[in-house]
Amino acid sequence: MLQVENVHLGFKKKGTFWRAGSKPILKGVTFHMRRGECLGLIGASGSGKSTLGRVITGTLRPQRGLVRLLGEDIHHTGLAARFGRGRPRRGLGGVVSIVFQDYSTSVNPRFLVRDILAEPLRGTRLAGDISYLKALLAQVRLPDDYLGRKSFELSGGELQRVCIARALSAKPALVLLDEAVSSLDVSVQFQVLELLKTLKVESGLSYLFISHDLAAVTHLCDRILFFNDGRVVEQVDDLAELANVKNCSSRQLIAAVLA
Repeated sequence: MLQVENVHLGFKKKGTFWRAGSKPILKGVTFHMRRGECLGLIGASGSGKSTLGRVITGTLRPQRGLVRLLGEDIHHTGLAARFGRGRPRRGLGGVVSIVFQDYSTSVNPRFLVRDILAEPLRGTRLAGDISYLKALLAQVRLPDDYLGRKSFELSGGELQRVCIARALSAKPALVLLDEAVSSLDVSVQFQVLELLKTLKVESGLSYLFISHDLAAVTHLCDRILFFNDGRVVEQVDDLAELANVKNCSSRQLIAAVLA
């Protein structure tokens, strides 16, 4: 479903010419994921994993390499426009949805929950379909009357559930979870991870779970990629083999969890 092939990306250093001052962030990233699986991408802060997420969602274009989603190169074939229901939009619109780390800043505080859910559906009949919006809330185990609430009336866990429902509203091919539980209390993290597992089974969802939290990744994911310094440094296809990783940075991440 998703193929990332030899992706390179660098950013210009402040006050320098491009060729002389480009700082490489992604350094030949290659991996694939299958439809219906949860692939974990784990790495320390500053490793480049969130930048890679922006490349996969179409908001950053790599300098080299390509990203194929559903068999098409997302940066060169107009995939975003075709799936964007005819309206210009940045990124891949209904093809890829994102659940961010900071649930409080990822929603408009003036919006009611029904407006938050309808945001990706603007220009479609579903945006005003209250029964559909209620069904989205039911998917994330929230009652109907939350449609009329504002974000500040919800707990952190409830608001992140609304953000998950918003991500599902356009029926995306891929849901990118960017540190989606790291801002929640530990007990709420577990509840949201369990919800995500259930939704994956019920709806056949495909997740790319970007995180620095190995415990969360192993709880949710089918396979894991260890990311360090702009590269995939290790791949674990069988979580039973997690203790046998060979890369030094991968072992350090595991040791930090076990300490």
